[in-house]
Amino acid sequence: MPRKLIRKSIAPPREKLRTFVAGERVRLSSLGLERCPRMGGFGNIIGKAPGSSYYVLFDGLKTKNRLHASYLTSDDIAARET
Repeated sequence: MPRKLIRKSIAPPREKLRTFVAGERVRLSSLGLERCPRMGGFGNIIGKAPGSSYYVLFDGLKTKNRLHASYLTSDDIAARET
């Protein structure tokens, strides 16, 4: 049986993802904490990765991690929410 394809014109619109710049301070969003609980804490954006991902260097770690933008939130936004 052939698979049904969804046309992009009738697919629901994707929410706009926040963009980050190198050196920006970030932390994991609620989705990021749910999916990556061991990676919690704050870090800095090192650079842009392919697609909607960013390289992040978390505090206390020596290696960078590649995370999707939906897993990250700006530290400034996080401070205002609490």
